[in-house]
Amino acid sequence: MISFAVNYVGVIAATIVAMIVGFVWYSKPLFGKVWSKQTGVQMGGNSKGMGKTMIAALFASLITAYILAVLISSLGATTISGAVWVAVIVWLGFVVSFNIARMAFEKTSMDFFLEEIGHHLVAFVLMSIVIVLV
Repeated sequence: MISFAVNYVGVIAATIVAMIVGFVWYSKPLFGKVWSKQTGVQMGGNSKGMGKTMIAALFASLITAYILAVLISSLGATTISGAVWVAVIVWLGFVVSFNIARMAFEKTSMDFFLEEIGHHLVAFVLMSIVIVLV
């Protein structure tokens, strides 16, 4: 049987980090304008339904943090460099590959592609570091 120890405090802390990264990343001064243009969502516009959107983002970040914690534990990563390695492998295998196909099918711009995969790389790396440090 497969066994692993999940650091639940690390998972919660990593979830918070992911939400902070998202708020900063998609702010107007950084990449919010690119995201807004590509998705058609007005920044600072109608906030109706934003609560549900934030709950969905929180839930998605929690799942991501948990899976990163499982992989970090399963692979025996106990250092920052090990955590970064796990984050990059997960990012490359799932985020980059998925978004290459998405970009091709949805005909999104290269700016949007780079903004999306960049966000996930930063978030995954920081989340993984938090998981091994907490």
